[in-house]
Amino acid sequence: MSATKSKSNPSSQAFPVKKISSKKIKQRSKYPSKTFKRKKKRHSRRKIVKELYQTFSIFFALLLLIQKMTIALPKVEGYSMIPTLVDGNRVVVNKFGQVKRFKLIYFKDTTGKIGAVRRIIGIPGDRIKYKNDQLWINEQEVVERFLENSVHKVQESTMKFTDDFTLIQAIGVEAVPMGKYFVMGDNRPFATDSRVYGLIDESQVVGTAEWLLFPLRKLDYF
Repeated sequence: MSATKSKSNPSSQAFPVKKISSKKIKQRSKYPSKTFKRKKKRHSRRKIVKELYQTFSIFFALLLLIQKMTIALPKVEGYSMIPTLVDGNRVVVNKFGQVKRFKLIYFKDTTGKIGAVRRIIGIPGDRIKYKNDQLWINEQEVVERFLENSVHKVQESTMKFTDDFTLIQAIGVEAVPMGKYFVMGDNRPFATDSRVYGLIDESQVVGTAEWLLFPLRKLDYF
């Protein structure tokens, strides 16, 4: 009986299988493919962007919180503060500013809804009167340098810039009580101020106006 020759598998001859040793597999695992590297790089970028977004969000949230607690940016309405401020100006208000005579303050009305900027003329204890465009406080003549140009222009026409009055005539008291302020607008002939609506309570004061912020071309410090 003749020995039969074993027939080899034709498919294995046409497509030989290349064996990969376990050592080479381990080596390849140490060096990831380019596709894997690109995916990992994109993932890292997304992570960085996400972290930056979260950081900036927290930063701006804290900034807004600090701004709300320390300053206000109200818009001036009306013409009571001409020429210092005009309708549409926006000012920076320091909520911790020192309130003193001749300082500009931003305050709310008794409802807390309507705000205004005016200049403090009388502080607690002051006895105020105006005569011939001259301010008198506690029987002492006080110069209002911020009004010199306006007063001079009006006096050229033989008119008064600020009508004569005493505190008793204006609001019915001899002196400004404790916890109150007497405020006036710089546009004296047409301003609506304490001569009309009376004294301002210290609880109504939001803060002191420190800067003219807008329009930017007129940026200025008061």
